[in-house]
Amino acid sequence: MKNKPKRCYTRLIDLILNTVLLLICVYTIWKAVRLSILPESWLFLMIAALLIIFFIFFILMLKKTPKWVLIVKRSILVVLCAVIGFVGYSMRNAGKAIDKVSVYSKDNKVKIHLIATKSSEIQTVKDFSNKTVGIQNGTDQESSTYGCEQLEKDTGNTIQYTEEIAYSTLADLFLTNMLDGMVISDEYLNMLNANVEGFKDSYRTIETYEMKRSIDESKQKDITKESFALLVSGVDEMGAADMTSLSDVNILLFINPVSNSIIMLSLPRDSLMPRYSMNFENDKLTHTGWGGISDTKQTIEHFFGIEIDYYAKVSFSSLIEIVDAIGGIDVDVEIAFSEQDENRSFAAEDLITLEAGEQHLNGKQALAYARHRKTANYDVAGRERAQQRIIKAIIDKLMTPEGIAVYVNQLMDTVPKYVVTDMPGNQITAFIKGELSELKPWSIQSLSNNNGIFDTRAVPNIPQGADCYLWNQYDYARVLDAYQATKDNLKFSDFNFSLNQPMKYLPNINDNQMIVWDFLAIQPH
Repeated sequence: MKNKPKRCYTRLIDLILNTVLLLICVYTIWKAVRLSILPESWLFLMIAALLIIFFIFFILMLKKTPKWVLIVKRSILVVLCAVIGFVGYSMRNAGKAIDKVSVYSKDNKVKIHLIATKSSEIQTVKDFSNKTVGIQNGTDQESSTYGCEQLEKDTGNTIQYTEEIAYSTLADLFLTNMLDGMVISDEYLNMLNANVEGFKDSYRTIETYEMKRSIDESKQKDITKESFALLVSGVDEMGAADMTSLSDVNILLFINPVSNSIIMLSLPRDSLMPRYSMNFENDKLTHTGWGGISDTKQTIEHFFGIEIDYYAKVSFSSLIEIVDAIGGIDVDVEIAFSEQDENRSFAAEDLITLEAGEQHLNGKQALAYARHRKTANYDVAGRERAQQRIIKAIIDKLMTPEGIAVYVNQLMDTVPKYVVTDMPGNQITAFIKGELSELKPWSIQSLSNNNGIFDTRAVPNIPQGADCYLWNQYDYARVLDAYQATKDNLKFSDFNFSLNQPMKYLPNINDNQMIVWDFLAIQPH
């Protein structure tokens, strides 16, 4: 009888630990089901394993055991709670990250914030009457329009709006008190908080609206079974991907999830193309960045006559963070060189120097390699090859079991700060789920387009002439061929070639009279 209170106390401790384990298991299962990122077989095994673990410890709780067994059992329980809890926490982070990085969240709902400067006297929505509010008319225009409609319900048509194509420009105006407030969606507010110094402490949220963002289902594909084209557009500045800047890196990825193949092509930044937003007046591709990602995307689509399914816009800050988050990458560096650091410093102590050959690069070294182009006979073409090698190295590392289990989770806090995409969240999770189901290796092929030439051409804002890259028709046709081959899932036996007529089996060339081909160069160099 004397041992009964102690026995009850011991069982109480075990009951508490088992209850905690049960709650953590339920939470992790709920997160796994809601995220929908695990294949059904994996999910079934996970649920079965968690239930078995719980029942084993529940039965052990009812049995009388020696003290040392009790200590070991409780230690294992604590470790299991920590491990399973970490898995649930990681899935929670993955879901939040996917919602943040995509302009379409999992439930297609987006929070839109109405913020005011801390120095203003604005306390309620009605206080915005006759005030100046900044709105974005670029990639987040749908959110801005909805936010303005809600705002005007309380204030009438008394608001003066300042429109900019990028939130980074609005942030500068906001911080200098040239705006009284801003209408901004949740994902872009988080991006400004992470990238614009002092911004997160400069405002207070007056109201938050919730909008159901529509997706054109007719344009969505089953990207676990259908090929798709992805445009990666890079901003050559440190900071948020949303900023208005030159589009210095433009890489097309033709992705076939059936054959697990990717064809990657770098488009020269100085490519002369009919620009979509300027009524198809010829301009350099890099200049389309000033018109936003939609201008870049549609300019490329019309130039090649293809459909780009999704875009991913990134800032150069992301390359440092992403490479470091996955523990660096292994790359075969083509040449030995020295390059400015991420802050564009050429001071001797800041220079980043790499030797030629296979080596392990950290984030800053990868950025230096992706930027370098000043070495003679290396130039822009060499930089594009470097960028493709870096992207391939990142993909290769992430597509391994270790990459999926370890590094993908480490990217969850990093990617939303520097990357934005129009691929819906459910498409992202479906693609990952499909890859986890098979875990087959991917083949990545790089296309080169070095047969074009540079010519001096007048472009908007540079009437005196600028160096422009004129495409070669053979390179152009190879891009169309790669696009169609990926789309049709062609095999090697499907290809035809004739030495007597090398252009016979290539796709039709765009007959747009605005396109200036390499043979039309006036001052080739």
